[in-house]
Amino acid sequence: MNTFDDLDFWDKSFLRNFFNGSEGFSNFRVDVRDKGDHYQIDADLPGLHREMIDVTINDGMLTISADMDEESKTEKDDYVINERRTGRVSRSFSVPDVKDDEITAEYKDGVLKINLPKSTEEEKKSHKIDVR
Repeated sequence: MNTFDDLDFWDKSFLRNFFNGSEGFSNFRVDVRDKGDHYQIDADLPGLHREMIDVTINDGMLTISADMDEESKTEKDDYVINERRTGRVSRSFSVPDVKDDEITAEYKDGVLKINLPKSTEEEKKSHKIDVR
C-alpha cells in the first residue's frame, strides 16, 4: 500500500500540480525586500489584468488578492485541449510599521510591485490601494 510520502518525486509533483493547478498559481510567488526607508513587495501574477487584482491594508495587514477567470484552447492534429482556471487567490503580510496612506502599487508585465514607506509609529487604518 502506497501513502503520499512513499511516492517518488515525480508522482508527488504530479499530484501537487493536479490539486494545486497546473501552474501552481494557488500559491503565487512573492519577494519582500527591505530597502531601508521602505519595503518592496514583488508578486508574480502572470496572465492577469490590473482590474483583477486587489491590494488592501487593514490594521497593519497587507493583502494581495486576485480573481482568476482564464480559459485557453489549443488545437493540434486531432487533439483539442480546453483548460480553465477560476477562483480567488490571496496572500497576506503583517506590515505594522508602514505609512498606510503612502503605499503605492503598480502592475506591469505580470509582476505586481508594491512600495510600502516605513513609519516610525504604527498606523492602524483600513483602505484599498490603487493598482496602476
